[in-house]
Amino acid sequence: MEDEWDDDVLHAEVQMLEARHASSATAAKKRGRVSAPLVPKAKRRKTQEPQGPGADGGVTVQTVAASIPAPLSLPMPPGGVIRVGTECSGMESVSMALKNLGILGRCSLEFCCEIDKWCRNFIWQNHPPKIMLNDITCRDPATTPPCDLYVAGFPCQPFSRAGLMEGTEDSKGRGNIFEHVLSYLQVHRPRAVILENVEGLCAKRFADTLNGMLQSLMDIKCIDGQPYYLVSKRLVDTSAWGLPQKRKRLYIICMSRRAIDKHKPF
Repeated sequence: MEDEWDDDVLHAEVQMLEARHASSATAAKKRGRVSAPLVPKAKRRKTQEPQGPGADGGVTVQTVAASIPAPLSLPMPPGGVIRVGTECSGMESVSMALKNLGILGRCSLEFCCEIDKWCRNFIWQNHPPKIMLNDITCRDPATTPPCDLYVAGFPCQPFSRAGLMEGTEDSKGRGNIFEHVLSYLQVHRPRAVILENVEGLCAKRFADTLNGMLQSLMDIKCIDGQPYYLVSKRLVDTSAWGLPQKRKRLYIICMSRRAIDKHKPF
């Protein structure tokens, strides 16, 4: 049986963090400094890689432009509640994002899947799902609940420049977790899918891997044999959204053709 959180220790840690935050905020106020807003910068050059293979032979991606996109007008799913499922859930930042958007109350967190026990404990304390799974490689996609919005940040270590960049040959098997993500999508075909990984996945050495991932997503079919998803990708830099760091991440977005018009989200 896994270790449980000690409520007294957890409460003490929360109080310590709150006190530290309050102290930092007071000091910043005295210095006349204000935290950067979490919105895109008003002035930022929009850049786009040439079409086709990149200069290094890698996969071409587009850096996000500094503008707030028009909100998608998506019909509500049956029942008026957005069913959400996350895998490789980490600290369940998806629920935090939905809360910031003001729509968490319209969502139902059907399941999370996270292998790290401390992250699972954090999720239970803050955004408890209906079902908690602890290993994506062991769960059965057929018995995993369906959802409308599926989000997965599959392991980045095999593709990160900070690691060995072993890709699908990763010695710990992390480079093949996408296959388990794909198996869920093939079975349940959620209306919207967000997949996230590091910029390194766009490198020359992983061009075939990324193109294979994108093609496998586009190969998911409707009952009538037509492609189910509109698939698009973009490299997003946090510095374009008011955060004090340059942190590029690749996002792959899949939208059901029945839930959106013919225009890709990206």
